Amino acid sequence: MTTDFVEIGYLQFQRINALGQGKTLQWQVWGRNNDSLLGIIKWYGRWRQYTFFPHPMTVFNRECLRDIANFIDNVKAERAT
Repeated sequence: MTTDFVEIGYLQFQRINALGQGKTLQWQVWGRNNDSLLGIIKWYGRWRQYTFFPHPMTVFNRECLRDIANFIDNVKAERAT
């Protein structure tokens, strides 16, 4: 998943830092239908894992949350290689 842009379901994930810049990647999560920024996926050092930081006043159904979790799993797997 070294691409800068990924679409999954109703979500778009866009990398916001370049490879080789910093130790971990960060991704913006956008809604595909209304083109609104929903939050950011980034490394959370206290938990030693990638986490989703939602923007205020955003609402997610279980499919969107599942897509976000699957995306994080893919980022994690790529980091391990």
